[in-house]
Amino acid sequence: MADIKGNPVYLDSFRGNPVIIRFFVTDCKYCKADTSVFNEYFNKHKEDGLQILYITTTADHKLVSNFSDDLQIPFPVIIDQDAIVSKLYNIKIVPQTIILSPDHKIVSAILGGVGKAELEELVGIYFNKQQ
Repeated sequence: MADIKGNPVYLDSFRGNPVIIRFFVTDCKYCKADTSVFNEYFNKHKEDGLQILYITTTADHKLVSNFSDDLQIPFPVIIDQDAIVSKLYNIKIVPQTIILSPDHKIVSAILGGVGKAELEELVGIYFNKQQ
């Protein structure tokens, strides 16, 4: 896979770190509304190894790029053109968020919006152990 900037993205390269995978579409108001929560959480924990991937089946590169730029997304945004990743995680409705443990087991699948407290509860445990 590659992100919208052409950088290769390999999930295996994140092994040992928790990963948040967010499935979205560009015209989803809920997807836009809580992106700031993901941005803030990423900026808080990126030095701890947190990885976040935003994945969409929206095929229009310009729409996706504008979405990413407008919301100042600091992590990889990926167009899943053939819905390969979406099918792998059985994504039928967006927004949906998949939380992977550092050994990449699914910890949680959240349908709908996500708040700070929810991220802290599900992902924060991996950072609290390091302190």
